[in-house]
Amino acid sequence: MGTDGEATVYAAELRAIEMALEIIKEISLSDQQQRLANGAVIFTDNQAALRAIQNPRMPSGQVFLEGCLCLLEWCKGIQVEIRWIPAHEGIPGNEHADTLAKEAATTNDINHNHNRYIRLAATARKGIKQDTKAAWERSWSKTGVRMTARRTRKLIEAPNKSSLIYWKGLRKATSSVLIQLRTGIIGLAEYLSKIKRKDSPRCQCDMGNQSVRHVLLECQLLEEQRHEMINELFEAGVSTTLGEMKMLKESKAAPIVAKFMIATGLLGQFQSVDSVTMGKEKGAGTRIVKIRTQNQNQIKRLRVLEKQDAQPSGQAPGLPRPPHTNAHGDRPLLTTKTTKHGVATRTCSCTTCRHDA
Repeated sequence: MGTDGEATVYAAELRAIEMALEIIKEISLSDQQQRLANGAVIFTDNQAALRAIQNPRMPSGQVFLEGCLCLLEWCKGIQVEIRWIPAHEGIPGNEHADTLAKEAATTNDINHNHNRYIRLAATARKGIKQDTKAAWERSWSKTGVRMTARRTRKLIEAPNKSSLIYWKGLRKATSSVLIQLRTGIIGLAEYLSKIKRKDSPRCQCDMGNQSVRHVLLECQLLEEQRHEMINELFEAGVSTTLGEMKMLKESKAAPIVAKFMIATGLLGQFQSVDSVTMGKEKGAGTRIVKIRTQNQNQIKRLRVLEKQDAQPSGQAPGLPRPPHTNAHGDRPLLTTKTTKHGVATRTCSCTTCRHDA
């Protein structure tokens, strides 16, 4: 059938059933047709293939599924049964077939390709994804890219799924602080002096430049906040002897470090950020459901109002009349009158109240 980039296990199972039906057809046309007097039974351990034959609308492997159905139609005069058997249960015939399949998979014989040289959509998508990933990794490893993506490389080590796990679920304020800490583009004196926004890079403690490392590990003015951070790191099972960059790359430590950084008050843009809004998202799926439910309820209420407005006379059955409406369901105007003494009154002309507003 080819490599895993050319075929799937499911397609191979369908093709095997199709080949078994082809053998039945050949026997019925030969002088050995008496062998089919009692019918024929095809055994398979793939339930997906059986369900596909039973329900031909399944989208995958249609080219082989069509062949199976055409052969089954041709074999109407022969009692053909397709039965499921459990895999890896010591059934001699199935174990022997599995051994032969594994042997065939390890050979490079292309003269007996049973795939009809057809590439399924599933394998094509898989191949495109693999080729794209390989091209991305090659581009990432080039010398020129290494020179132009220095800051990006401080955020991710390589373009893979594990890099996304670090950032997954982090709240906006937390991820923003971490990006600034890891890239070094942050509102600390050392960076601000480089871009001519501050005269001196020195920290207020006068023990060194106000860098990311100094703030996280050295500044004596932040001993209280740092002690709290170290306790939280210890409770999270993170080593407190890590350097600043290793600490920032540790997914368990990252939210704690970001919380510490905001607690220092050194970053003006985060002074109004509540600590509750820091860390990782919790129950995001639940909130989304609640929001959707609220939106649906709002839509329902709007539809009710539309129905009320659409009633030419009276109100919708079972629904109370909206306040300040006349008998026709229309909202009357509030009229404003000024007396000779200069007192302004607003009068509601609806039939339910008729009072001064």
